[in-house]
Amino acid sequence: MVDTHHAGLVSMYENELTVVFRSYRSGVLFFSVADQGDILIAQVVHGSVHVMFDFGSLSPSHISAGRALDDGRWHELRWLHQFDSVQLAIDGVMLNQTTPTGLYRKLDFHSHIHVGGRPPDEFSEGIETSFTGCMARMQLNSVDLLSFAPRDEMSKCQMAKPPSLTLYESARAVIPFAFLPFSFEFRILPIASVLLDMVDAENNTLLQTTIDNNKTLHLINVADGGWHSFSLRIRGARLEVEIDGYTVLWLEGHEVRRVSARLSLLVLSSVGCYRSTTIDFNKVPVDGTAIRGRCDMVDRCLPSQCENDGVCHQTSLLDYNCTCTDGHYGKNCHSY
Repeated sequence: MVDTHHAGLVSMYENELTVVFRSYRSGVLFFSVADQGDILIAQVVHGSVHVMFDFGSLSPSHISAGRALDDGRWHELRWLHQFDSVQLAIDGVMLNQTTPTGLYRKLDFHSHIHVGGRPPDEFSEGIETSFTGCMARMQLNSVDLLSFAPRDEMSKCQMAKPPSLTLYESARAVIPFAFLPFSFEFRILPIASVLLDMVDAENNTLLQTTIDNNKTLHLINVADGGWHSFSLRIRGARLEVEIDGYTVLWLEGHEVRRVSARLSLLVLSSVGCYRSTTIDFNKVPVDGTAIRGRCDMVDRCLPSQCENDGVCHQTSLLDYNCTCTDGHYGKNCHSY
């Protein structure tokens, strides 16, 4: 928590917030809600940066940008307010901009700014309550907010890295069934595929979790380039699959007992990245091309490489193509 007066922060018509962070989870980075209604809140939600702001008009505005920023790597967000303009840049690239609502343009701060958390209250529904990860920089209007942190909280970034794996085309990870719940996080290409195949000792499929042609899994979009969580539980005659904390499949009865009794292997085969705190991806058997210890998926469509209103599609871990319009053609729809 930073004392605004002690830090020398004053109300201004132009403001800039820069945060350099790394994390594997959603969390709040910056929180200030002034008594007169001025708001500035920056948080990471499911891998995207979301900033809420209000200059005292009691009509909050929102701006968001970025994807898969919960990958454990260092990222920089830069929120820039210049009177009638608000921009949001991620890792040095301006990805979104908007115009504030209401009549006021000067931003006031609460007497105490919260860094990496917020006070409990009944008005902040939808706002993350804490932050788990590391911050290397937090600067507001040229004021280094981290310099006001207690000395015992300033140390080298020590963040556990979960075992990870990248599966290339036609590759698969074959994991012997040993325990439940079976949980992992994944970030996959937007193509139809088999995410998880549950097979018996004779390699017969017992139950499959697939990504359909709409890139959805039971109505949840999981091939959007971001990280998602998967959890499989079997208790007696009940089987449950959760995606991002939501139950998407629930089975009960004799068939579940049959699956549980015969289950031998769990096979991952969607092209993309996987990580887990309970599965040692550094050691699981793999068929085909795979990279252990890191995610080799490069987002080629954010920002989009396509020109002249072309639509970008990620086609592999490292490549993309553009669907061109109005007679344009070429790799980036740059020719006419």
